[in-house]
Amino acid sequence: MQKGFATLEIIFAVIIVVALTTCALLNAVRMIDNVALDYEYKRLYSELRFLQAVSRSTSVSDAGTGQNFASTVSPVMKISPDKLSYQIKRGNDELREVHKMHYIANLDFTGKVYNEISFDDTGKANVISNSIILTSRLGKSKKIVFDSVGRIRGGRDNE
Repeated sequence: MQKGFATLEIIFAVIIVVALTTCALLNAVRMIDNVALDYEYKRLYSELRFLQAVSRSTSVSDAGTGQNFASTVSPVMKISPDKLSYQIKRGNDELREVHKMHYIANLDFTGKVYNEISFDDTGKANVISNSIILTSRLGKSKKIVFDSVGRIRGGRDNE
């Protein structure tokens, strides 16, 4: 009777464990990349919707007194594609702090590069580009589209 394991059995067991670990790690890296891209995509979309809502609320007035509570300065999202960051400001006031997108490899605009996005009081986007494209470190990309009437489309995977 033989006691213990043969050398070949140990080698095959190690090869199988290494192969399974490699597959698991590659899938984990892909999953982390997808989750990070999805997070940044949904956050940017949410911030654009916030900017749109704040822009709509600037035209609020009190019907009883006729007093207008509107700010004379519309809020603007300032985007720095080279620094992969954005911030929402109204004049010199910060409405949101600067958000740096750590997990994004590229932030691009279709058409002309335009680093400021604002909305009028009806919610229409005042942009030159048709969309913002976020690209992850592994090359997967998602797009936020500004349609012909200035609405934003995105925030969900099926759009």
